[in-house]
Amino acid sequence: MHAITALPRTIVYGSSERFREASLGIRRFYSTLSFCSEHSLDSTNGFQPKPNRAALRLNAKKLLLTKWTAAKPQNKEKHFIVTRLIEPDVPDAKIEMIELEATYSKRSLTLPWRDLKDETQWLQGWK
Repeated sequence: MHAITALPRTIVYGSSERFREASLGIRRFYSTLSFCSEHSLDSTNGFQPKPNRAALRLNAKKLLLTKWTAAKPQNKEKHFIVTRLIEPDVPDAKIEMIELEATYSKRSLTLPWRDLKDETQWLQGWK
């Protein structure tokens, strides 16, 4: 068990240099403790890194009225809204198709909802 020998420096607002020193001191302090070795800190900002987009999951039932941006816009159609979840003919089957409406031209297109996971085609939100 490690004994706490020194506490990290306190943060004084208004000084970015002191804030940086304090955050480095906190990182060094926690990196010396054995229980923190399994929860490694990110070297850039002191927090756990964000999961990549591939790890994020989409739920077909929660896609209604979500906003999407086309990665490669065509005909000035960049921003889209999910206007309809297309229910399958079989009542117990899962939703496979959605309807997207372009906000610029009001044109609708139907596509499988899993295509929204491909970030070479779609970005979540309006960017």
